[in-house]
Amino acid sequence: MSNSIKRVLVTGGSGYIGSNICKIMAALNPGIHVISLTHESVQTQKQHDTFKAGFKNISFAQGDCLDPEDQGLVEAVSSSDAVIHTVGALLEGGSGFDYRQIINDLEGGKIFSQDPAVTFESILNEIKKR
Repeated sequence: MSNSIKRVLVTGGSGYIGSNICKIMAALNPGIHVISLTHESVQTQKQHDTFKAGFKNISFAQGDCLDPEDQGLVEAVSSSDAVIHTVGALLEGGSGFDYRQIINDLEGGKIFSQDPAVTFESILNEIKKR
C-alpha cells in the first residue's frame, strides 16, 4: 500500500466482506487507520464484532453510503485517503435504483468518466432519473 495512504474507509464495514477487509487490512498494515462505515450505530458495530473492535487502528462510523448528503458519510469520506466500497445491498422495488442496470452501465463505461466534474452525487442523480 502506498505510503501516502494513511486512512482507509470501508463502506459496508459490518458485512461479511467489509468486516474481513477491515480486520485483514488492520492486521497487515498497523500504520493504516481503517474506518468501518455502516448504517448501524457505532455501539452496535462494536457489539456485533468484538474482535474487530479490539484493533487499535480500526474506528467505526455510522452513515448511509447511498445518500451523498449523509453527514456520517461526508465526514468519513473527507477524512479518508482511500475508499473500499463493499456494500452489496440490492435495492429493488420502489427504491428507484436498478442495480443490475447500474452494473451493466458501469461495465459499459456509461456512468464513470475521467471528467473531474463527475462526482458520486452526480452519478446518484443520474441513476435516480431512470
